[in-house]
Amino acid sequence: MKAESLLVLLALAAVVAYCRHEPDEWRGFVYPDKYNLTVHYEVGVHKSADACTAAARNALRITGKWESGDYECGLNCEADMSLGGLNVCKETVK
Repeated sequence: MKAESLLVLLALAAVVAYCRHEPDEWRGFVYPDKYNLTVHYEVGVHKSADACTAAARNALRITGKWESGDYECGLNCEADMSLGGLNVCKETVK
């Protein structure tokens, strides 16, 4: 195969891979008791870490758990069935 053909094929593969990429999703998790992370609820899916953090902080304020609770936001989280359905995220922020 000629080098030019190989380059065209690689470029086409890169374009296809880019087009199939789904947009990033940030999921918010709020823990009413920062010492018991087994109890939590989700505060939605957001397009940015900042939007997720704002929603999680707002949820803590509304529920009156600002002092006793905690939160985190996870990027592109998926339930891992080998871990009992535990959410595994590419990255987490607070």
